[in-house]
Amino acid sequence: MAMTSRKLSSEVYQYFLVLIVSLLLGGILIVDIAFKWKFVLIMGLGIVLLLLLTNPKQALLFLIGATVPILLSKAVVIVSNNNNCCEMTGIGIKQTDVIAIAMLIFFLVPKAMEKTKIRFFQSITLPAMAWILVSALSLIAAQNLLAAIAMLIFMFQQFVIYLIIANCINTKRDMEWIMGGIILGVSFESLLGIYQMIVGHPAGLYFLGETDYVHQQIMGQIAANRVQGTLGHPNSFSIYVLTGLPFLLAWIFISKKISVKLICGAIFCMGAISLIFSLSRSSWIGFLVISLMGLMAAVYKKRIRTRYAVLLFLLAILVMGGVVFFGPDIILLRLTSSDQGSAYGRITLAQTAIKMIMDHPLLGVGINNYIVAMHHYDPYDFTVIGPTLVHDVYLLITAETGLLGGITFILFLAAVLLNCWKIFVRSKEDTLVVLSIGLFSAIIAIAIHGLVDYDLIGDGRITTQFWLLIAMVAAIVQYQKQDIQHASYASNTMKYDLRLSEKVIHSK
Repeated sequence: MAMTSRKLSSEVYQYFLVLIVSLLLGGILIVDIAFKWKFVLIMGLGIVLLLLLTNPKQALLFLIGATVPILLSKAVVIVSNNNNCCEMTGIGIKQTDVIAIAMLIFFLVPKAMEKTKIRFFQSITLPAMAWILVSALSLIAAQNLLAAIAMLIFMFQQFVIYLIIANCINTKRDMEWIMGGIILGVSFESLLGIYQMIVGHPAGLYFLGETDYVHQQIMGQIAANRVQGTLGHPNSFSIYVLTGLPFLLAWIFISKKISVKLICGAIFCMGAISLIFSLSRSSWIGFLVISLMGLMAAVYKKRIRTRYAVLLFLLAILVMGGVVFFGPDIILLRLTSSDQGSAYGRITLAQTAIKMIMDHPLLGVGINNYIVAMHHYDPYDFTVIGPTLVHDVYLLITAETGLLGGITFILFLAAVLLNCWKIFVRSKEDTLVVLSIGLFSAIIAIAIHGLVDYDLIGDGRITTQFWLLIAMVAAIVQYQKQDIQHASYASNTMKYDLRLSEKVIHSK
C-alpha cells in the first residue's frame, strides 16, 4: 500500500512539473523578446520536458507529428534560379530535422550497436529510391545545377527522416502518440485559421512561419479573406488540414466512448470551418471525398449499420446544401463568380508542361528547373508575379524528370496506397482501423490535390507531412506482418504440442 502511494505521489509530482514546463513554453511564445533567445529558451525547456516524460521516444514522435506546419528553420545555402525568376531554393535545417536527428542518436544508434536489425520496408522504400534515383538522372539536363542539387538534397533529407520515423514506430502506443501529434497540429492550425477569418489579419505568430498578411480573393465586388494558418498560402493550409481530418472522422465512427466522439467531432468541425474559409475549391472536393471514404470504411468494418450510414450521408448533403445556399455569401460566390483567370491559367500552364514533356521526354528539363525552362516557352503574361509552376504535381514531376520520373513517382504513390489498403483489410482493433482509414484517406486527398496544385513538392512542410504519413504506413505494415508471423508460430507450436501429447497418450 505504501509503495502504491509513493508511486502515485511520484506520478502526480511528475505531471505537475510537466504542466509547469508546458506553461513556461507557452509563456515564451507570447513574450516579446528577440527570436534567437526565444528559440534557445524553447529548445532548452523542450529538452527538460522530454526528460520529465516517462517515454522520450513517444514524446519525440508526438512532437514531430505536431510541429510539421510550423517553420523554425535556418538556411545553410540559398540558391536563386537564373533569369530573375521568382522561385528560390536552398539547403537548410528545420525543427523536424532536429527531432529526427534526436531519434536517430537516442534510439536507432544504440539499436544498431546492439546489432539489432534496422528495418528497410522494401515494399515502400524500393519504389521511393527508384523515384529519387531517376530524379537524380535529370541533373544531366539541368540548366541551374545548384537548384537541382538543392532539391535532391531536400528529397534525400525527407527520405532519411521517413526511415528514422518508421524505425522508431514499433508499438500501437507509438502509433497513437504520432497520430495524436498530427491531430494537435491540425487543431492548432484550424483555430488559427478561424482567428484569421474572424479578425482579418494575422495573429502575430511570425516566428512560427505565419506571414504578415492574410491572402484575399476578389469575387465580384467582394474581397474575401482566405485563411492560411502558419502555412503561408491557403492551398497549402487546406491540404495540410485535409491530411488530419480523416483520423478524427475515423475516431468519430470507430470509438465507443462518447467523450472521444464529442472531442473529435468538435475538432473535426473546426477543421471543416477553416477549410471553408480557405476558399480552396479543390480542398472542398477533397473534404467530400474523405468524408465519403470514412463513412464507407466504417460500414465495411461493421462499425456503423448501412441504413444509418445512408441517413447520415443524406443529412450531410442537406447540411452542405444549406451551407452553400444559406450560409456565408462567399461560398456561393467562390463557386459561381469569376476567379480572375485562375482556372484558365491552370489550363495554359498544363499545356506548357505537356509541350515541355514532349520536347524533353527522356530526362526532362532537370529537377527544380521548371521555372528556368519556362522562359523558353512564355505562354502566359506573368507581368505581376512572374513565371509560375504548373499547378499539377504529376505534370511538374514529369516535365522536370522525364516520363520515367513521372512513371516512377506514380508507381511509388501506388505502392503506398496498396500498402494502405492492406493495412485497412487486416485491421481489426480500433486503433489500427482508425489509422488505416486516416492514412488511406489522407494520401488519397494529397493525390487528388496534386491534380490542381504543386504543394506536394513545392511546399517543404507539405512534403514533410507526406513522408511522415508514409513512414506511418511502412511501420504499421511491418507491425502487422510481425503479428501474423507470431500468430502463425503460436498456431504451429500449439499443433506440435497437441501432436506430442497424442503420442504420449498412445505410448501409454
